[in-house]
Amino acid sequence: MGKIAYFENTCPNCLKMIDDLELQTKRVCKDCLEKLEKLSLKETCKKLKENNRLNKLKKVCNLENAIDKWIKFFKEKTSFSPWSLQTTWAKRVFLNRSFSIIAPTGVGKTTWGIVTAAYFADRKEKSYIILPTQLLVKQIKEKLEKLTDKKVVAYTGEKKKTTLKKIYEGDFDILVTTINFLYRHYENLKEKNFKFIFVDDVDSLLKSAKNIDKVLALLGVNEDIINKALTLISLKKKLPFTKKENLQEVLNQIHSIEKELEKFREKLDKVLVVSSATSIPKSDRVKLFREILGFEVGKVASVLRNVEDILIFPENTKKEYLLSQAERLIKKYGKGVFVFISADMKKEFIEEVVKYLNDKGISAISYEEFDKENQEKFIKGEIFAVVGIASYKNPLARGIDLPQAVRYAIFLGVPKMKFSLKLEISPSKLFNLLLAIKEPLTEFLKEKNKDYLIVEKYINYLKNYLTLPEELLDRYPKIKQKCEEISKFLDEILKSESFLKILRERDDIFVEEQEGNLYLVIGDASGYIQASGRTSRMFAGGLTKGASLVLVDNIKSLNSLRKRVKFLSDEIEFKVFDTPLG
Repeated sequence: MGKIAYFENTCPNCLKMIDDLELQTKRVCKDCLEKLEKLSLKETCKKLKENNRLNKLKKVCNLENAIDKWIKFFKEKTSFSPWSLQTTWAKRVFLNRSFSIIAPTGVGKTTWGIVTAAYFADRKEKSYIILPTQLLVKQIKEKLEKLTDKKVVAYTGEKKKTTLKKIYEGDFDILVTTINFLYRHYENLKEKNFKFIFVDDVDSLLKSAKNIDKVLALLGVNEDIINKALTLISLKKKLPFTKKENLQEVLNQIHSIEKELEKFREKLDKVLVVSSATSIPKSDRVKLFREILGFEVGKVASVLRNVEDILIFPENTKKEYLLSQAERLIKKYGKGVFVFISADMKKEFIEEVVKYLNDKGISAISYEEFDKENQEKFIKGEIFAVVGIASYKNPLARGIDLPQAVRYAIFLGVPKMKFSLKLEISPSKLFNLLLAIKEPLTEFLKEKNKDYLIVEKYINYLKNYLTLPEELLDRYPKIKQKCEEISKFLDEILKSESFLKILRERDDIFVEEQEGNLYLVIGDASGYIQASGRTSRMFAGGLTKGASLVLVDNIKSLNSLRKRVKFLSDEIEFKVFDTPLG
């Protein structure tokens, strides 16, 4: 194959001329590496270093090396590979970029945080994990002690004197506390030189301007920088009301402060990672994160998917017809497809899908057969389709990173979650049910002149204990008592025929009866985002483009999915294919 194009000043290592073949194979020009051969990024970095020619690519090579070590560490400590999303978060940390994590419960945010803290502890750098409750502090301490033999100190209210002595003297590698502890003991923490601060309680952090200042100070942000950032925020607020004759002067001031803050940010070698907030206070202090660290709490820091989300409304919603439509689409669009069934379908349906596709001449396997050997066959196009479940728990939806091969996804039905209305006292199940019926329940209580604010209060309470299994509730009598109270409250509501009628009449909730039991069916937004995201992965040059084709089998579930997806990401817009419906 001959050369097609030459690019001036484009070699990523020396900025000299490079041709398209060199870019495709070894990534650098002939002056950097003379021999034309296909090399991985790691191999290119190694050869450049050996030849003493590593220049502009040094930062990229260092990042690649750090990520390799982190992935190896993650596998050793957890026994499974990190998800692509978790690896992306790690890349930001190694680039010394602070950011806000926008992710639904269950996608590995906390696991990522504690593994990353343990990784830095192995490299003799301190980390600080800030959590909502003392119960979570205890749980995270136990998990960390299984991950690392480094010193983990957690303030749980037990052995106060001993624990405080260790904290004040800096006798720890990883510190775990609540935000209240930081507020009360900041003077003894400000000189501790934390490399990595992970805040999984950003709502409490944002309640107090002083807390924001304290966290920024732990990163090495001094009062002068904070004041300059506040001045910048004030100038930006005044900008729309500035008189024309003064406009240029104000713009010059803004530009000058922005440049100064950008220089400060580039030198900062400590990282803050915060979880997404449920509500964002409108105080200027919250904007300090944007102006000083370059991210906004509660806003997506960068796009992590580049997917066309397409709805297809088939004439018939029976399984057999959906399968025939999937066959038609695969024969039209070709290899590189992941086929997902909804989590509410039985697992046996996967084998049915695999058999159907193979019988129709489409080479297909289930996610359980998708080992290294079959992944290679999938990359080569010898296997056309892999079938899995549209759930963040399914390996096909969460752990596969093949940007060069996965072109599109087909969903056999809208991804759904099913909740039994037969109540338990599991905090996570109560939380999910309350969240699913929050809107109609609040309206129902308002109409009955009852305390509708109790719904929000219960949700806010339960979200602090989502990781607490039902079988461990006996250890925490107060929490168990509260869960029983919430369960009783829901039980009374769900016995009300008038409320069940409201649920049945809604366009975004589907009530289903099976074997005498009632189930609530709603769209599974986190499962959809995770599964469809397999088609768009991060490359050195950006994100690959993918397509997600949803064969709609239930309008109510679709309406629910649309609403819940919007809650997680404003950037997902569903388009309609082959029909005016939607």
